[in-house]
Amino acid sequence: MTTQPQTPARRVQVPPHTDTWMRGDRFGEIVKTGRKYDHVKMDKSGRTLKFPKGTCTPVD
Repeated sequence: MTTQPQTPARRVQVPPHTDTWMRGDRFGEIVKTGRKYDHVKMDKSGRTLKFPKGTCTPVD
């Protein structure tokens, strides 16, 4: 499995081991990428959260 680079405006699913995912806020869109973190605007809550690079799964 190869990792695709995460780019802004890409749809992702957050990691299932996070509290955010367990509370039902599972999908979002990358709004910014940094050196260590991807900033994801969540669909359900509208909040922008940080996740370590490579932990979010792309959604087609």
